[in-house]
Amino acid sequence: MKAKNSKHVTQNYALFVIALFCSILTAVGCIWSFIIASNKEIVSIEKRSVEYDTAFEQQILLTEKVDSLYNNLTLLNSDRRINELVLQNRISTQKMNLIGTLDKLPGGDALLYKKMSEKVNDILEIKDSIRITRSEVEETKKKLQRCIEDNRKAARNVFTNP
Repeated sequence: MKAKNSKHVTQNYALFVIALFCSILTAVGCIWSFIIASNKEIVSIEKRSVEYDTAFEQQILLTEKVDSLYNNLTLLNSDRRINELVLQNRISTQKMNLIGTLDKLPGGDALLYKKMSEKVNDILEIKDSIRITRSEVEETKKKLQRCIEDNRKAARNVFTNP
């Protein structure tokens, strides 16, 4: 006993199977392309991660160099007993090493440090001016104290020997 529309049911069943098969192929294709794209993105992210890690390490090294240079700059003209010429030589060497390191880096990676390294000479000149001014002030104080003492002696001599 066959249904009157068995041919139509068979056609629709075959059409359903074809549509289901196409849907499955489309889903598998989408998933496959997603997996391929995600793998490419993962490779790209890993590459960028290595670049960023390298840049981060360079930034840390630069920060350490700048901190060391700054600490040595703060030692200039301090009250501590330090050989100023040796310290200035060390600062100059550190500055040149910093500039050499900065020249090896890409332009935008260390722009702030490049601008700071350009100002080190200005800082050294200012520190030297401060040192010279301090020594002049000390010398002037000593002269003033001698003048005051000489004035007191002269005043005593005037009052004691009329």
